[in-house]
Amino acid sequence: MKCEICGSRENLIVHHISYEKNKTIRVCRNCHGKIHRNKKHQFHPSDKKTRFSLFMDFFGKRTSMLRIIDFLIERRPFDVTKEEIIEETGISRNAFYRGWKRLEGYNIVIATRQIGKSSMYVLNDENEIVQQLLRLELILGKIAIERAEKEIKLIPV
Repeated sequence: MKCEICGSRENLIVHHISYEKNKTIRVCRNCHGKIHRNKKHQFHPSDKKTRFSLFMDFFGKRTSMLRIIDFLIERRPFDVTKEEIIEETGISRNAFYRGWKRLEGYNIVIATRQIGKSSMYVLNDENEIVQQLLRLELILGKIAIERAEKEIKLIPV
């Protein structure tokens, strides 16, 4: 068994991604602290030791549009501003707005409310593309848990 973020084999614990769906990953105490102190480390491309989410690992190429979708999936059901997405994903404004325009064109993202001058957005759960992406993310989570369970069984007692 090893940390699913940095690969360390020491001080491993289980981190709950979602308590409602009982989704977990195995991480070392150091990475677990980073998760709770600063969610940004999961998405920032300059950190070469960082493992991206299961969704991003599956698709491999980390395009700006995929990173936006991944960020919104990980933040569900909370709404976020465009600024939060840009800051947390580490993508350039130009890349963000190119991807965002396409996401709006397919009705994948929707505005939920206005706070001051900022609009808040979420994935459009009624959109068939979003439903399929969420289904895929759930399947990837199940596979990751099954693999982790197999690794646990392989450890000599």
